[in-house]
Amino acid sequence: MERHRFKFISLAISLAAALFILLYPLRPLDAGAYEFVFWYPGGEGTQKDAEPIIAAFLNYIKGKTGYEIRGRYINKTDEGIKYIKAKRPTFGIVSWITLEENKGKLPPYKEIAATLPLPHGTDKEIFTIVGKEGWEKGSELLLASSIPISPAFFKKYMMPELDKEVTITETSSIFALLKELSLGNARDKAVLLTPMEMHTFSNLKVDWKGGLRVIQRLKPIPTARLIYFGDDLGVADRLIQALLAMQEEKEGVEILGELRLKGFLPLHHTP
Repeated sequence: MERHRFKFISLAISLAAALFILLYPLRPLDAGAYEFVFWYPGGEGTQKDAEPIIAAFLNYIKGKTGYEIRGRYINKTDEGIKYIKAKRPTFGIVSWITLEENKGKLPPYKEIAATLPLPHGTDKEIFTIVGKEGWEKGSELLLASSIPISPAFFKKYMMPELDKEVTITETSSIFALLKELSLGNARDKAVLLTPMEMHTFSNLKVDWKGGLRVIQRLKPIPTARLIYFGDDLGVADRLIQALLAMQEEKEGVEILGELRLKGFLPLHHTP
């Protein structure tokens, strides 16, 4: 009788343990927590600037999933590649431009959700060229951008109809350059604005803005992606469910707003 009772108790413990593992996937044993990288080359601010909002975002996820997650914000291309190779993070939110430009330099990953950035809140974004009349004259286009974009990417995805060479210079002072273009004689240059920059530019109340015009809205490209470097799609699915819940709760919406996001759109079903 005691032997049968012992077997029953052992079976119950085993079933409970199996259920716990299914509901709460094991975290990486070496780190004790997941790593989450926010990689936006050309983005504003520093890791220190980003820490409060990243902490709020990850604490919200912890409350929904139980996951312990450490976050890192990186706004330089080379630094992001080195970090990912060295730390092997579990998750990342990375601009689609950066993913496409550096595909062969990263460990394998899965794109599991699209971000829905403000102000448009969709999974596609449109960049805009702003400048002065006559900017397109000559054998080469000269553009400035706040984010690193290669001429090859620009011609393939953003302006495939372009039949001349293009040079894109990165600048950290995009609005100062717009003013310079408006007031100066640099008619052979224009500025490539992100959707958020274009939104800000459209709402500027300054006299010098009248010297510029919208030259062209470019072909839509995908927004930043939520990526997963792991193999257990159950882990990724729990994160996605937490992010979807975030869009429906006041606290979550406020945190997303600080990240300049409306929410996330799952790219495929995970079990």
